[in-house]
Parts: sequence; structure tokens; C-alpha cells
Amino acid sequence: MQGIRDVGADISIDDLARSAGVSKPVLYDEFGGKLGIADAIALVLAEDLEFSVLDEIATAGVFDVDSTIGAVIDSLVGIIVREPELYAFIVRSIRVNDRGFLDNALVRVVRDRATMIVGHVAPDAPADRVAVLTDGLFGFVFAAVESWQETRQPDRAELVRAISTIIRRGVQAVAEDLSD
Repeated sequence: MQGIRDVGADISIDDLARSAGVSKPVLYDEFGGKLGIADAIALVLAEDLEFSVLDEIATAGVFDVDSTIGAVIDSLVGIIVREPELYAFIVRSIRVNDRGFLDNALVRVVRDRATMIVGHVAPDAPADRVAVLTDGLFGFVFAAVESWQETRQPDRAELVRAISTIIRRGVQAVAEDLSD
């Protein structure tokens, strides 16, 4: 990962191997190429995100949906801010070789957790609707955060609050529609 941090998201497989102290064939055997490396990095970042959210929930001492949504969004923003080159490397892997936005380890892990939260807010929602809504939320969140990266306005706390409010109110509205 340090090679990506040092060289940037456009790092070559040769430079990746060199920075890891292995040969290209070793990288290909272990990861299958850049996409596999991106997925492995995404899993590490997803674990970091998950531990950060769990730590915040444990510190609060209670599971509160609003603060949990905020913690997930803030942790995701934190990863993007702390690891811009790794994030760019992962995003570029999504945009190549016919991979879709949701075909990424970071997105899959966060999606699984978000599905649980959406299910808690809208317990009577059919699973297929929850999946579609959760997937749509990802597009919104990632687009909002990428847009925010350009200017860093509003400040991070306000961005997290705004995104969290939109998610919470949107999910609540869907839950209300289902109960009508």
C-alpha cells in the first residue's frame, strides 16, 4: 500500500511489485493483478471503517440509528481524506474491466452493514427494496463525498450531518410508504 501512497493511484504493476519487494509473478499469483490488489486494499479499508464505527457505537454505549449512520458516513469520509491515493486506486479499479460500482470489496462490506441499518429503520420493507435503496444510497454518498473533496465545503461535520439526515429521512419515508 505504501507504494501506492508514494507513487499515486496510477502506479504500474512493476512499481507495485518493486515497492512490495516481490516479483510481478508473485503479485499476479497472489492477487491476479491490479483488480485483486485493489480488492485486498478495499478489504483492509473496510475493516478499518467497521472497527471505527464499532468503536464509536461502543463508546456511546447504545445503538442509535442516527449516530450509527453518521459514524459510517464520517468513517468513510475519514478514509477518503486520510488515504486519497488508496481511495483513487480502488475507484479506478471499479471503472475498468466492466466492473460496476458495486463490484468492490469496500462497497460490499459497507453495503452489508448499511443493509442492516436500513432493515432496522424499515423492518417491514421487502429485502429486494432494501437492496435497491441501499445500492442507490451508495451512489449518492460516494458522489457527494467526491464532490466535497474539490472544495471541502461545507466542513466535514456539516457534510456528514447533511448526508446522514438525507439517508435517515429517505429511509423513514420509504418505511412509512410501505406501511400505508
